[in-house]
Parts: sequence; structure tokens; C-alpha cells
Amino acid sequence: MSDAWDAVKNANNAVGVRVAVIDSGIELTHPDLSGRILKNLSADLSNDNLILLKNKEVSYSANHGTVVAGAAAAIADNNLGIAGVAGIVSNKNSFKSKILAIQTDYGDKNIAMCIRYAVSKGADVINLSMGKMSSDDPELVNAINFAYEAGVTVVASAGNSGKNTDIERHYPSSEEHVISVMFTNPDNTRNWQSNYGKIYNDICAPGHDIITTDVNNQYTVTGGSSLAAPIVAGTVAMMKGVNEDLQPDQIEAIIKSTAYDIGETGVDDDTASGLVNTGLAVQKAKWYTIKDKQPVINAMTSIISGKVSFYFKTVGNEERYNVYRSTSLNGVYKQVGNGKVDASGKIYFTDNNAKSGVKYFYKVWVKTKYGDTYKHSAYSNAVSCVAK
Repeated sequence: MSDAWDAVKNANNAVGVRVAVIDSGIELTHPDLSGRILKNLSADLSNDNLILLKNKEVSYSANHGTVVAGAAAAIADNNLGIAGVAGIVSNKNSFKSKILAIQTDYGDKNIAMCIRYAVSKGADVINLSMGKMSSDDPELVNAINFAYEAGVTVVASAGNSGKNTDIERHYPSSEEHVISVMFTNPDNTRNWQSNYGKIYNDICAPGHDIITTDVNNQYTVTGGSSLAAPIVAGTVAMMKGVNEDLQPDQIEAIIKSTAYDIGETGVDDDTASGLVNTGLAVQKAKWYTIKDKQPVINAMTSIISGKVSFYFKTVGNEERYNVYRSTSLNGVYKQVGNGKVDASGKIYFTDNNAKSGVKYFYKVWVKTKYGDTYKHSAYSNAVSCVAK
């Protein structure tokens, strides 16, 4: 989590995101949630009637929605309670996660209506901590496809029946275009209650003894795939925060490719793609914003004997840069400098070890942290200068 939070906080271009929690409703006044809930948009759509939650005397029918919302996005760094996965705020950029609370009666057609409402109100990710072992409903399938086509990622709990969903499917988690989340124990094994199977399930997340928000301004310790799903939804929220152009298929692919392999090697029946690695997933999403971009070197000049100076423009969410030098355009380039990137938009560099009368060629690339190393962009254009 700390790697993910650092990636978000250090991003130059992170944006705000909306996490739709379609569930039993959320306690709007909970001090660890209140500042995050979109109270003018959150609604009760149960019984197919839209009532804004702010206009209800009681804004929830059970504690489940409040529990789920806390795991996804309870406010961090407020000296209170817990920190949700996407609960941080950055002082450097515009990232903040907002919760769109949507109350449902859990019928397939009603859930479909809730999904469409979430998309219409700008949700970036939808969490469905619910499900049943039965056939799917065409309206629900169409609503999920509608969200997918709109670029909204849908995350759902895999269920707690201990069944192989490759044999007996669980809905809505088994639908196409849904990230289905199983839950694990503290030792990174799948909990025996979690449904499993590699065809319709995608990823695992912690779901044992999760501390989260509860009704009446309280906190509780609970678990299940209902808690694992919002951990993944919070991860998706931060991925979209640092890279708003990511589409659902890209998000799912990144989450799977960065997961810890906790079962048999590769995708397996017991744990699918493995345990979500929120840090690497958010870092990789951030790297995608720079990996194909080319920095541009400008205003190269030889200022005094033995020094060459230039600047280049930042490309987005990079954190550091390297400068490379050669004595010929297609020669071997060796690193001659590096540094941190700030949000100023320009990076100035001076090569203090140039030899008078020598023509030098320079390239740069920018990079962002990924695990214990850095991933970089493409090389910049090559520019040349004769040192004075």
C-alpha cells in the first residue's frame, strides 16, 4: 500500500476518481467516510425508485455497504479510525477518491439499474460485493457491458460458498468484463470459504479479519470476499487516478500481471492469477503514462569552457531522469547525470565535464519507480553541441 500511495502522491498529473459502491447503502455521517461521499448524487434505487440518500432519515438498510465503503476509501491521515485503500489525498496533485453510494434491493434488474446510474454519474470503478449461485440475467449482462463500453471497471466479490465456479457459476462475478475477487488468509492462502476456479475468477485479495467502518460511527472486524473486492476496487481507483486513460481490459491485465503468484506456478484453479499487488499495479499504471512518450531537449548551449547546458520538458508522471552523452550520433551513450523531477514542467541540466572543442551528443529519458527499480520512457531526441 505504501508504494501505491507514494506513486499517487508523487504523480504530477493525478486526478480525482469516483468509486461507486452498489450495496445496502452507506452511513453518510460516519466521520471516516462523510468527507468522501458524494451526498448530492448518492441514491437509493431499491424498488426501482430513485431517492437521494441525503433526503432519507436512515440512509442504509444494513451495515454491509458501510463496511465495504470503508475498505475501499475511508479517509487516510485524519488521525481517526482506519485508512481505506484509496483513502489518501495528495498535496501535489488533484487525486482524491469520492464514494458514490447506491442502495439496491439486490434483484438482478435493480442491480442493472444501479450500474447504469453509477455510469451516468461519472463512476470510474463500480464495486459489487454481492452475488448468488444461479443463472445470469440479460439486463444485468447488458448493464455490465454498458459500463465496460463506457470505460468503467466493474469489480465483484467471488462469493463465500467454497465452490468451484468453473462448475457452478457465481453471479455477477462470473460475467465477462467483471474482475472477480476471491479472498485470502493472512498466510496468503485462499480461505476455504472463498469460491475458486480460474475460468471466471481473476484475482485474490485479503479478506480475513479486515478492520473497517461500521454503522453508528463505529468500526468492526469482518471478512469475506465482500471485503476483498473493495480492496481491488480501491486499487483500480488509484490506477485511474494516475492514468485516467486506462480502459477496463488494460486495468485487468495490469492487476493480473503484477499479482503475487501465491498458488501453483501461473494461473491456477485455487488462486487464479494470485494475490493483488496494489503497489506494483498502481506503479505500472503510472509508468504507462510515460513509457511511449519522448522527452524533448531544448535550448542547448555551451556556456563557458568545459560546460554544456540544456533543458528538457517533462512528459507527465515521471519521477526521475537520466542524461546520456556520446561523441557521435550513433555511438555509445554513457550516463553523465541524473536527478529528481518536480512539477515545474522543465528540467535544466549542465554537463560540467565537457572538453573544449569536442562535439557532444545528448539524450535523456525519464522514469518512474516500479518495485525496487525504475521503468523508463523512450529516449529523447538526440541533440549536439560543440563545447567551448
